[in-house]
Amino acid sequence: MTSIDIIDLLKALIRKAKGASKAVMALLKTLSLLLLSLLTLLGLGLVQPSYGQPMYQRFQRQHVDPTVTGGNNSYCNKTMQTQGMTRHTCKQFNTFIHENIGTINNICRARTIPCKNRQR
Repeated sequence: MTSIDIIDLLKALIRKAKGASKAVMALLKTLSLLLLSLLTLLGLGLVQPSYGQPMYQRFQRQHVDPTVTGGNNSYCNKTMQTQGMTRHTCKQFNTFIHENIGTINNICRARTIPCKNRQR
């Protein structure tokens, strides 16, 4: 059942309740508004700040730069602008990984080894 189906169902209930008391009508309208608000919040929660871009692609766009250049502020600033990371708010710090994505994936898939302090 989609959100449009739910809204249509609520409209039908409201039409049927026209002969009902004002209290029932008020309750149905309140429930309709609450449901619509909930659906809106759920929809907003599904859209990531990366504008719907999957996390893997977002990570790759923001942190992976296989070219081994720079390391200074102008490199960082230019790369962040090129990657569209300065449009709304600017991060104070960002890390770029100068490796190809295959190497990064291999590291991420490697078995974790507990450290002496039991952290991984």
